[in-house]
Amino acid sequence: MPKQEFFDLMRENILLVDWLIDYMSNNISFAGYSKQHFRILVLFSMIGKTTLKNFSKHTEIPTSNLCTILKHLEGDGLILNERDKVDRRNVWYSLTSEGEKAAKKIIKQFEIFLAKEFSQIDEKEEARLTDASRTLNVMFKRIKNSYVQGNI
Repeated sequence: MPKQEFFDLMRENILLVDWLIDYMSNNISFAGYSKQHFRILVLFSMIGKTTLKNFSKHTEIPTSNLCTILKHLEGDGLILNERDKVDRRNVWYSLTSEGEKAAKKIIKQFEIFLAKEFSQIDEKEEARLTDASRTLNVMFKRIKNSYVQGNI
């Protein structure tokens, strides 16, 4: 069982990352799109073509809200939906080429923002932060994959 310091640090880091995401989304603009729109475009760029059911596990956005957002992005030419030819009940969603460009633009703005915010750290601090981030990334992916696969 992890020590109390681990739980305290994780809780604090999660809240700080949540704050950072809000701060970034208020400072990154993409013509009339919300933080959820950003997140969905970036997630699609990472996940690729997927069903609504699978994608909703990655977003934790209620399916009805997700459908509304996807229809908006589809109407703007950023998302494509295709009915499964074998099982017509399934609908596959993916980014269009314009959606890929939009996701890349958001990711680039994100990188510029982070570079500016972390410009004061030296190489040694960056290496330590990168190692710690890599460790957290592996752990968080393991937890998320377990959830997405229905194991938790």
